[in-house]
Amino acid sequence: TLVLLVVIVALRSSPYVSAWDEENSTFYNSATQALKMSGLHLTAPTALIFWEMEHEDSPAAIRAFDNSPGNLRIYGVHLSKGYSAADMRKAWLKFAPRRASLVIDRSQMLETSFKVRSLPMVFIVLPKQKKIFSFLGNINDSKQRMLDIIASE
Repeated sequence: TLVLLVVIVALRSSPYVSAWDEENSTFYNSATQALKMSGLHLTAPTALIFWEMEHEDSPAAIRAFDNSPGNLRIYGVHLSKGYSAADMRKAWLKFAPRRASLVIDRSQMLETSFKVRSLPMVFIVLPKQKKIFSFLGNINDSKQRMLDIIASE
């Protein structure tokens, strides 16, 4: 009976089991330095959504920011090589909130600095608190926690 229960729960669960993790200060310093080198200077809470056009869970991660607070800056960081900038922009515009911007990480500097393990992966950067929170996978079940993190700035 216990085995059957575990199997049922596993089948109904998201393929990712994750939570919002607070990164350490060394991570914050190296990650924000990489953002500056990419031309992104943080003055407000910022969401970085690491995604790829061909990844099936990327649209849901991007759409999770549709009704996010107005002070949140949103950047989609595309990782794939082999696509034209125009194709990536077109795919981004299908899913992205209106005030979101696309960053194409061809050099993989942001991917490496943020230690992206899998996709989609989301980071919330809080520059006043000098904190970064990360989330791997389907963000919809933890959207309220994300909103609380953003509001704390």
